[in-house]
Amino acid sequence: MPSLYANTVPLLIKDIDDLLLGELNLPTPFKSTDPLLGEAYGKLSGQDLVDIDNGLRLNCLFIASSAFTSAWAATSWAIATGLNLDDLTLKVKGKVDNRGILANFSKSGSITTGRPRSPLKAVAGQQATVWVVDVLMPCYLDLLITRDIVCGHR
Repeated sequence: MPSLYANTVPLLIKDIDDLLLGELNLPTPFKSTDPLLGEAYGKLSGQDLVDIDNGLRLNCLFIASSAFTSAWAATSWAIATGLNLDDLTLKVKGKVDNRGILANFSKSGSITTGRPRSPLKAVAGQQATVWVVDVLMPCYLDLLITRDIVCGHR
């Protein structure tokens, strides 16, 4: 018998992802390659499930990336995005817990504001220097999912 929360927790992750993308102004759909000039995208992804005293913790990683014509613009964006992300983590629970299963959302380590770099793969015919920067935040969701050896998830 599947978990009662197998469909609900992914929707919670999507709600948080949508909130972060909207509040941080990351409008470009996520892709697995470096952003082009003018693009900014982000993604919240689950990493692993960990047992905690009163339920489960889902460790996650949030990444935001953008590209700029100068290293200073990239650095400024990364620092501002990191600050905004830190502020937003304090507000997530109050904005997205419509399902009543989120006990806590918090960062679990430092927010990396990156070091501007050249694209990993330059676009053919690219003339201008492009500076790509990544902002990374390890985080977690404490879920109000109790575990019982007989009943499973309750």
